[in-house]
Amino acid sequence: RKRAERRDVQRWSEQLFRLLGFGQASKELVEFYDITLEKSNADSVGAYVLAMNPKKKRVRKRLEDVRMWVDRNSYLPVRVEYGARSGTRRVIEFDSLRVNPELSAALYHVEVPPDVPVTRGFSALSSLGAARAR
Repeated sequence: RKRAERRDVQRWSEQLFRLLGFGQASKELVEFYDITLEKSNADSVGAYVLAMNPKKKRVRKRLEDVRMWVDRNSYLPVRVEYGARSGTRRVIEFDSLRVNPELSAALYHVEVPPDVPVTRGFSALSSLGAARAR
């Protein structure tokens, strides 16, 4: 797409995690979502599927629902699907998960080509309704 954004996500991380349901204890999640365990089907082989419907108005304003697939053996999330009020659905899939591996500092260095404009902002959530993505 030839565009990049520079953003300090530390101040946004709590909101992003709360919005998508990552990194929270179940006690915290139930404050923001009505959570149900879906019945097993072909789509859920090897995973528990949690259907999460937002309770809070500020979350419902953007999100219709969140579904999270949790591996039955490791209890780690392997897939998250969320739907925006506009009808757009997004899917995030995780593979090759490892708990607390050693990470090189070089992983956090990104070389942006000189012809790519870098802006300050965070458009990832503001574009939920812009295009259907999968």
